[in-house]
Amino acid sequence: MIAPNYETIFDVETQVELGIQRALQVADWRIENNKIQIAIQRDAGPLDGDGNETNLVTPRIEVQLVLGAIQGHYGKDSFGRIWQDVWQASLHCSVWTNRTNNNSFHGELRARIRKFLRYAESALGPDVIPYHTLSKIAESGTTPTIMADTNIDQSEITFSCFVSVRSDAWPLTQN
Repeated sequence: MIAPNYETIFDVETQVELGIQRALQVADWRIENNKIQIAIQRDAGPLDGDGNETNLVTPRIEVQLVLGAIQGHYGKDSFGRIWQDVWQASLHCSVWTNRTNNNSFHGELRARIRKFLRYAESALGPDVIPYHTLSKIAESGTTPTIMADTNIDQSEITFSCFVSVRSDAWPLTQN
């Protein structure tokens, strides 16, 4: 699919996060008939007067892409201009559960994310992430956090990967 402009191509994080969010929503993950909320990291729930999120919906999965160093690969846009088009990246998937209401599902959600991303390259095709492709996705660690004051458990599972611009995604207008 051809991107509408260069800003869309270079807003890599938003494009990839939204694509993974769509793929997980299509998978329609449920636990005991409760749909799992899938969010990108910048999605906010209800905010209190100080701008802090209140009533965190759980179980919840948040997705965030952190772009790293550009790699040495070059691609050609629709006008023959050469661009570096591959980045090293970290994909962070956070699982949030409430210790009282749904903590027993925490481990299952971590397992589902690991399973999904182990074979995700084919599931994250151009119909899901139209302007970029992910490759060499590999788990690189998990960081658990217990928030005793709010009764929330969170596990952040990190995956290393490469993100590249699809060769057919370059815009047809120069800007």
